[in-house]
Amino acid sequence: MSRRRSAWLVLAVLPALAACQLRPRFDLGYDVPQASRAPVSSASLLVLPFQDERCPRRYSTQGRTFLTYIPLLPYVTIPFNRVDEIVIENSERGGGAFSLVSPVVQRIERPEDAHFTVSFPAAIAQDLRASRLFARVEFAKERPADADFDYLLTGTLVHSEYRTALTSYCLGIAGVLLWLLPIPMCKVTGEVELDLVLQDAATGQTVWQKRVSGSETSYRTMYGTSSMIHGTGVGAFTFQVQKGSNDDYVNPYSLFWWSFMALRDAMEQAKPDLEVFLTSQPRSG
Repeated sequence: MSRRRSAWLVLAVLPALAACQLRPRFDLGYDVPQASRAPVSSASLLVLPFQDERCPRRYSTQGRTFLTYIPLLPYVTIPFNRVDEIVIENSERGGGAFSLVSPVVQRIERPEDAHFTVSFPAAIAQDLRASRLFARVEFAKERPADADFDYLLTGTLVHSEYRTALTSYCLGIAGVLLWLLPIPMCKVTGEVELDLVLQDAATGQTVWQKRVSGSETSYRTMYGTSSMIHGTGVGAFTFQVQKGSNDDYVNPYSLFWWSFMALRDAMEQAKPDLEVFLTSQPRSG
């Protein structure tokens, strides 16, 4: 068997082998351990959807993987920006999501409110509620006319990317064959950057703001990968879902694991600064 045919065989069996390992999901949000302290502030907070100022959609197809055939090339980067919009559009076209889980094809339930301008602030509201920074925290898609809150939290989503860097160890086609071994074949990174703005609900005045960013990176083998086929026809995508770490924060089988872990990291930057502001206000304690 030629080296080229061998490499094609590896790429052909990779999804099938990996599918036996994972069952991809569309789970949104992340968990935060419930703080046992009293609320830092007696104030109430309403979190609203964010504005979207991310760069235009940018992604690379899985065909870019074949660049790993080139000798001396250290790695091949496969960026994917606005992955949330791709999922939404395919869902709206009626396309289902499927995982090739042996011995049957498993259908994956479509996500609700997957757009990051909605799912991110919803997750932040849950985070702030569990962290006990405010006496009451709620999320709403729009501000109710009779809402009675002390503060409003809004924001702008600046950047979100899911990026994979594949390597054939500078060996070209021969290096691709090494993916069959339990050694790292790729680095997966999720990045998030957003502006948070806290307003006095009565006056609309901005009282606190902060730009935060977070990232989550991990090295993976082919045995931590599974194929998720999403959509039908021309608009269909095949996502290579990389399993996240087993922890209590985000479902490791979720396509959005990297994004919400990065968001959680970003909020770890924001909360101490926000707590300092709250303790200086008359509504605190």
